[in-house]
Amino acid sequence: MKENRCFIMGLPNAGKTTFLAALWYVITNGENDVQLELLRIDGNTNYLAKLSEQWLECKALARTKRGEEIKDLTLYLTDNMKNYTLQFPDLSGETFQHWYTDRKIEENLAQQIKDADSILFFINVKDIVAPFLINEANQFVDIGKDETVEYSRNKIKHDPVCVQITELLQFVSLLKRKQRVKLGIVFSAWDLLGDDSKKPEEYAKQELPLLWQFLKTNKKCFEVKYWGISALGGAIEETEKLLSYEHPYERIQVIDKNMNKSHDITCIVYEMIGETDG
Repeated sequence: MKENRCFIMGLPNAGKTTFLAALWYVITNGENDVQLELLRIDGNTNYLAKLSEQWLECKALARTKRGEEIKDLTLYLTDNMKNYTLQFPDLSGETFQHWYTDRKIEENLAQQIKDADSILFFINVKDIVAPFLINEANQFVDIGKDETVEYSRNKIKHDPVCVQITELLQFVSLLKRKQRVKLGIVFSAWDLLGDDSKKPEEYAKQELPLLWQFLKTNKKCFEVKYWGISALGGAIEETEKLLSYEHPYERIQVIDKNMNKSHDITCIVYEMIGETDG
């Protein structure tokens, strides 16, 4: 069996768990045509079944907390020609933030990154704060004020999301010894951007310029693909609308680099662990 390992990353509320819940529903339900089908699983199937049920009922999924993480989930998948192994640890976003603030990583997780053939990094569009130019900064400064004001910096609260993500990806590059790694940037809650949204990479260029520039200048380290995704299909508050779909998988929206839309959430995984150029 061909073994391709994918490591999943993202800050808190990035959409990792919702993605996993939708993925599990799709590959076990068999309602629609998908690129990957499930052969078997090693890990906590009850955990996945509970997530899937909550997703199906459009209930808010509990955030994965540190100490309650599912670190050993392995899905064995097939495209009916080749078989693949997907290692999908469901780690808390706080775990990744502590890597950033403490500059430390658990040995077993470091090894998983070293062994990974690809990385999926989730970013919630709701957590992105649009950057501003230096010449716009005066509105935040009390010009002429002489007294010194003490400022206590909290890395998690005050450091921009793009800075934290870029630093985490630098850790990945160091652990991989700068060997080229397949990286998928997945923007979750894409439906919030509306119908006039840009292509996922253009969105990254505009809203996360530091991250986009870092990845552009490190092509030898990262082979990057971008997606937008709405794994739930809308806001939790729109439960009645979401439950009105005859086929729940139709709620899923996956937007690729060319703005093609699909309900097949497995296509992201397939492009990362399969042998395809996308």
